[in-house]
Order: sequence, then C-alpha cells, then structure tokens
Amino acid sequence: MICHDQACVPCSKSAHCPVGFFCENLQCHQGCSKNQDCPTHLPLCDLVQRQCQECMESSDCLAGLHCSENKCTDSCEEDSDCTDNTNKICSEMSGKCEECRSNQDCPQDKFCSGSKCLKGCQDDSSCPQAVPLCDLSSRTCVQCLDQSHCPIGSFCRDHSCSRGCSKDNECLGEWKFCQGGQCQECRNSAHCPKGDFCSNMSCKSGCGSNQDCFGLNVVCDLSKSKCVACLTSSDCPRGSFCQDQSCIQGCRSNEDCVRPLPACDVTKSICVECLVNSDCSQGFHCPDRTCQAGCGSDSDCPDENKPVCKSSKCVQCGVNDHCASGLMCSNDQCTDQCRTDRDCSVFPTKPCSKSAHCESGEFCADYNCHGGCLKDQDCSPPDPYCDQITHNCQECLNTRHCIPGFYCKDQKCIKGCQDESNCPPDSPHCNTSTNRCHSIRRFPKYCQGDADCFAPKPFCTDQKQCVACIRQMDCPRSNPYCKEGRCSECDTPRDCRSGMVCRHGFCKPPNPNCQLNKDCPATLPNCDKYLLKCIQCFTKRDCAPTEFCNFGDCIPDDSFTGDVQVMDTSCRSNLDCPTDMTCQDGQCLSGPIKCRLNIECPIALPNCDKYSWTCVECFTQDDCKSGQFCDHNACVRVEEPPPTIRCRTDRQCPADQKCQRSTCQAARKKCFLNEDCPSEMPHCDKYLRECVQCSTNKDCPRNQFCDHGDCVI
Repeated sequence: MICHDQACVPCSKSAHCPVGFFCENLQCHQGCSKNQDCPTHLPLCDLVQRQCQECMESSDCLAGLHCSENKCTDSCEEDSDCTDNTNKICSEMSGKCEECRSNQDCPQDKFCSGSKCLKGCQDDSSCPQAVPLCDLSSRTCVQCLDQSHCPIGSFCRDHSCSRGCSKDNECLGEWKFCQGGQCQECRNSAHCPKGDFCSNMSCKSGCGSNQDCFGLNVVCDLSKSKCVACLTSSDCPRGSFCQDQSCIQGCRSNEDCVRPLPACDVTKSICVECLVNSDCSQGFHCPDRTCQAGCGSDSDCPDENKPVCKSSKCVQCGVNDHCASGLMCSNDQCTDQCRTDRDCSVFPTKPCSKSAHCESGEFCADYNCHGGCLKDQDCSPPDPYCDQITHNCQECLNTRHCIPGFYCKDQKCIKGCQDESNCPPDSPHCNTSTNRCHSIRRFPKYCQGDADCFAPKPFCTDQKQCVACIRQMDCPRSNPYCKEGRCSECDTPRDCRSGMVCRHGFCKPPNPNCQLNKDCPATLPNCDKYLLKCIQCFTKRDCAPTEFCNFGDCIPDDSFTGDVQVMDTSCRSNLDCPTDMTCQDGQCLSGPIKCRLNIECPIALPNCDKYSWTCVECFTQDDCKSGQFCDHNACVRVEEPPPTIRCRTDRQCPADQKCQRSTCQAARKKCFLNEDCPSEMPHCDKYLRECVQCSTNKDCPRNQFCDHGDCVI
C-alpha cells in the first residue's frame, strides 16, 4: 500500500503494481494501460481489451509477416497481407505469400513456375530478333519451333534452321515425325499409345512428368514411371494424407491439418479444433474437441477473486465451503447474507440421517444438514430448477426446460440443437456436427454408423464419412461401379463408347493439349495453364447446377435429391458456399462468418465486428427492429416489464428487492471491483459497494442520464 491524499491505497501509478497489472482509480487491475506495461514478447497494449499483444497491425511485424488475430504470421488471406517485396501474391491454395500466380506477375524476362519467377521467356515478345521465338517447354528463345519458321530449303532442327527432312510425309513406318532433320517416333506424349509418354522423341512406358498424368492419378512416380494419386501428403487435398500412394481422408499428425481444425485426433484420423485445453486461446477450453468460451476446470481460473469453475464460467464460489468463515455462497458470490442459521459458518452443524431432520431450506448430506434447494419451488428465475444432485438452482436440467431453438448443456440453455426436437418449424433439421438448426437437411460432418446417414449417402465408412456405396452391390445398374464411395458409370475405358475415356468414374471426352482457351473445344472450354490441357471446369460455377467440379470434370452432384441436400464442401471463395457457411482454407465451414467489411456479411448478420472480425447482427439498438434491443451483438425481443410496486421502505418490497426511488427494484449485487459485476450492471459503486448500471452520464445511451446508478430518460 502507498499513501495518496492522506489515505492508504494499492497504487497511484502502474509502477506500484505487480508485473502484468496496471493502476486505474487507485486500484491494480490485471492487464495493461500502455505499451510500457507489456513484456518484450508481447510489446503492444490493446487499449480496448486491456491485453498485451504481439501486434495490432501488419506494420508491427517483421518483413514478410503480417498481423492476424494479434499474431505475426506468414499465412495470408489476400494479397494485401503480403508485405515482402519479393513474395507479394497470396496463394488461395496454400495460404502463403508467393512470388507469382501467373506469368503476368513476373518481369518480361521471367516466367512463373512453382510460384517462383524463373529466368526465361514468356512469349515471342520477350525474344531478340536473332532468336525471335519463345520455346514454352524450355522457356528459351530459339530460331524456330517448326518448319514454317525456316526459309525454303531449310528445316527446323534442334530449334535451328538447317538442312535435312523438312516434312512428316518424308518419314515412313513408326518413325513418322520429322523432328530435328530426322524421323522420330513422337514429338509429345499424345503421339504415343495410351500409358506411354514421349521422351527424347521415343515412346516409353509409363510417365515422365506430372503432365503425362490426369484423372485421379495426377502425380508421376519417376522411380517407376507410373502415375499415382500421391507421393507425399502435400500432393493430396487438405484434410487428407498420402498412404500407399493413395489420398486417404483424415490425418496422421498435426502437419496434415490446417486452421480452423489444426489438431489431429489420431484415434479417429480426423482433424479437430483442439484435443486439450492448451490448444485453445486463453479464456477458452476444449470440450468435445472444440474450443468453447469459458473454463473446463478450476485450473483455468487464474483470477484469485474468481477461482472456481462452474458451468464453464469462473466464479467466486460454487458451494459455501469455497467462502471464508462467516460468509455463504449465493448466486456464485460469497456474501454475508443468509437464508437459515446454518448458512452461517459459525453456526454448529446439525446431524441428520434424512432431509426431514433438517430445517426448511436445508437438505441432508454426509449425515449433516446443508443449505440448498430440495425442489423447484425453492428456486426462482433465471435459475428456476433444482438440481437434486448438487442441490443448486440451475437454468435448466434438460433440453425440455429451454425454449425452441435452444438446448441444455452444463445446466445452461445454449442456442442451437442436439436433435430435431430442439428446432423451430421454419428450420426443422438439426446438424449435429454444428448443433445448428437448418431449413434443409444436411449430412453430418462425421458419422458413427449407418444410422447417422440417409439417402443418397446411406452408408458410414471407417473414415466416419457418409457415402453412396461401400460395395458394388450398393449401386444401381445405371452406375454399377463403386469408386471411392460414389456409384460411377465406368471402371475402365472399355466401359465407354468409342472416342470416350473413363475419367473420375464417368465417360468423358479425352483432354486435348492447349495453350489458350481458344485452342479448346466447346465440350472442354477451359485451358489449364499448368497442365496445358483442355478441361471442363475450374470451380463449381463452371458446371451445371446439378454438378460439381472434380479435378477439371463436371460430375453429377448428390445435392439435388428432393429436400435432402449435401453440399460440395470445396471452395475458392464465399460465393462457392451456402449463405450460413464461409470459405476457409479451401473448405466450406460453418460457424462465425469471417469478414473485413460490411459488404462481406449476409443480410441476417449485416455488420462486421472489427474486434472479432466476424459478422454480427447489431452494435446498437438502432440496428434492430422496433421492439428489440441489442444484447451481445444480437437483437433480442423486449420483454414486458414486471408490475411496479410503490414503496417507502425495504419492508414493503419482496424479499429479493429493495425500495429505490419509491419503487421496489431488484437488490443490487455486492462488489469490490467492476470485474465482480454482471454485464447488465457493469460498474461497482465504490461507496455503496454495489453493482450499478452507471457511474457517470457517459455510461448511459445518448438520450439518457445517470441517476443514483441507473440510466433514466
């Protein structure tokens, strides 16, 4: 304590407080008020949250990093997150800053390959007059690419004009291509039989590069010259890993998982949000492998004034034993008020063998009488139900105690559902993976058995995914082959008519080579500039409404089967996702909708909260409809106030109320600090030691003023 204005107080400036605390109103508070209160590894003070942070904006980070959720990271969501002068492009696939996405991002004398600008030509305009043509295969400037580039009497050999065979018709037999002044077997892999590739103008079995592979097997195993699905987990889509050269959905370690599901549950091979409490941010705990606000045990409550974890919330006490001598626990607070003599710790304990031996308002446990509830009539709102095990009053004991659209968890009514009985009529289907009600039925994210699945995906696999089939016998005659959980049209090219190939389980036209979209036919209108092949689609938007895009091909979508809808969860932006989901790390995910501007938010949640960077319903009452007010960023219906009881003294009021300004009002909660007060009464009156709505007029809305701790008009 220090002497200030002839009174002993804890502090008059932050230097008088322990590390991690700051001085305000002559009291030490946990947190910070300026940067000097923060340690070197968290050097900046967030004046809104009163917390030390690593960064507030990207300029606070080293070159090549940017600020995301107050952490300096090399991941990105858009190009503006990339501050390195070299790596200025944000990759939509990897979420990392890269040097280039296409040739247009590189200087004229370089081209884009593997997200790097490499030395070489982009097109003919990059080449000098002596060697005016750009060989795109080697990215070098050459004299000629074919015979048409050479004068009469010369032919193109090794990209130089010289003498020799000049036309293919001068070559006979299998060696029918005039290349480099000599008759060769092939110029590219398209000239070779299926399953072969062209290497040094000769056809060889297998593949020589990834460009020779397509369909489900898009990676070339150079050691065996064989096309496979993957060699490493990096070849697989996110949320899957490589095993025996096949992509398996799930994970083996945290390295196979990305945000917002960064932890691998190796017992089920699935990516989850958390495994233990330490995987979550401070103030969150990990029940059911998801990070939820609140505490999981007393060890999650560092505040010595609120050391007990109750219903996922740090409170001062849960039972009388948590309070000092002479105090009792009431509404999670230690108070000197009491209901019976036995609430006073100095009163001798009365022995008993059953509750009938105890006084009214007591129950018998461990052969002693204790204060608590015996039946619901002993409780009152907002905790009207008596827990017969703990003898504490709770908000709910089961979901029947909650209104539609809410379910009971940890004795609290939580918005959402556990099954369809919790959902309102306008959204009757419960998604048990997200505990949210939907107007359209969707498959669960993970299933435990066939009972969790339904048509058109009625089977649950070992990977906990609902699929259309597990065996051939599960498929109809029209699509008789079961491939990767989907009933498919074909298994080999022999199952398709002449001129078609079997790709992704469906008969499709072959992919011709291309350099631009204009080189492609109408059936395959898009040129993949990495594979240099014509494909049908890049995203779902390139396909019909009843199809989705799978590795360049439009495949029938199981989503369109009456009122049952399952979504293609792959995405490149929010436009590819349902309105209640967002595109995060290439997948449509439910939960809070991330945003930076209001225009990124849906109509139901039109405001972007710049603190949490999520879409919310409201900030003030002006954002809500008539008859509603804004409570924790949600518009809530204004309930009818209880009847007013006029009074002159406290004795004229009910037991839980006091006479204030000639009317009976709810008794104010006792407090020592603002932190002891609930959100509806956030200020602690330091003279009365009671929680009040306001201390000054600044604490009230614009059209109200502060009168004896209440905001009035």
